[in-house]
Amino acid sequence: MTIDSTWISSFKEETPEAFTKHIPFQPRAVFCDGQIRLMRGYTQNLLTWDDYIYQQFQSHVSKFYRTVGASTVILAFDDYANVPEAKAMTQIKRRRHIPQIEILEREPLPPVCPSGARWEQCIANRTFKAKIIALVIQRLPQLLTFLPGQSLIIDYRGHPISYSLQNGELVSEELTELQPLGEADVKFTRYANMFKDLMVDSVDGDSIPIALLYQEKCFREYTEGSMDPKDLTDAPPRICIYRITTKTADEKERPSKKAKSGSEGVEAKVIEPKSTSIFLCCT
Repeated sequence: MTIDSTWISSFKEETPEAFTKHIPFQPRAVFCDGQIRLMRGYTQNLLTWDDYIYQQFQSHVSKFYRTVGASTVILAFDDYANVPEAKAMTQIKRRRHIPQIEILEREPLPPVCPSGARWEQCIANRTFKAKIIALVIQRLPQLLTFLPGQSLIIDYRGHPISYSLQNGELVSEELTELQPLGEADVKFTRYANMFKDLMVDSVDGDSIPIALLYQEKCFREYTEGSMDPKDLTDAPPRICIYRITTKTADEKERPSKKAKSGSEGVEAKVIEPKSTSIFLCCT
């Protein structure tokens, strides 16, 4: 997560044109940070694992084919074997208020999804999260309704796996040209290079500086270091980020306006989801 989330507000104050209510271009692919989708709100409601997968993954992934018009959705998770040791320090700090529980690798998942405080304890455990990821990977490709030309890429351990329909049958293909990476939130840059027009679905503030730095890197490479648009040898990839709306200090002081539908207004080039959404365009 971002060290100081207030910098996004400062960034918006300096560059308001980067934040819009609508997707600024038609993305060929959508990258979804699955690590964030693993979480669910604090609730006492009882969910079966089928309910959980539908709520957190199936319905969420499906909408990108249906409403965004993307041909490919990439669902990425942390590969703990390749995650930098420094991340463990952040995770320990984030979980220190949660009583730890021991979950053995050979233990099966409980019959239903834990709820309330028990869920917080379980989802803070890496072994438990790995079991859920395995269940999602096993079931999700079979639950999605693929149209011709649509595919799902799951980027977890080892090489990413692409799923699609061929002659009416679900087939999978290992993308051996893509090397294993650790953290989910750094995996999207290679798909920007692959698909050129990419939407990133992530509330993690780190996605914004990662996208900006990657854009600068591409621009520098495509201009052979001059950074002059006239020297571009190719069009750099375009990235827009779908995320929760960031309000500047001035916006927080204004009374909020409700849209005709009764929902709070949205903006986009950075996209900010859930009750409010915004798109940030890193081009």
